[in-house]
Amino acid sequence: VDENIQELLNGLDINNPKLKIPTDWNEEDGKILDIGSETASMYAEIIRQARLIIWNGPMGMFEKDFIEGTRAVAQAIADSSAESIIGGGDTIAVLGKLGISLDNFSFVSIGGGAMLAFLAGQALPGLVALES
Repeated sequence: VDENIQELLNGLDINNPKLKIPTDWNEEDGKILDIGSETASMYAEIIRQARLIIWNGPMGMFEKDFIEGTRAVAQAIADSSAESIIGGGDTIAVLGKLGISLDNFSFVSIGGGAMLAFLAGQALPGLVALES
């Protein structure tokens, strides 16, 4: 495993069967910028079997046209019959770039970090202010 990948994996139990780490990727100038086609296929298969999907963020640097991994994942989620919760400004932007309608998803939030905090049960300052 190359040192950039090893740094990302530090502290993770990579033998946990629930953790699906990329098996291939696309690089430019030594930087990993997208998941590869094998990984995209693996993730799409997991998505096809899911009943609930929570997605926050593209798979690659879509701004530099490293978008194929994200395309595969986004299309798998859009085609899924599962409940799908998606969030984040970059997620919404990449769906627009791919021409995938937000109507394909059960719930859409432009605040990815706030969405994850809410789903984790954390208090959100804006909601706390509205409640008082």
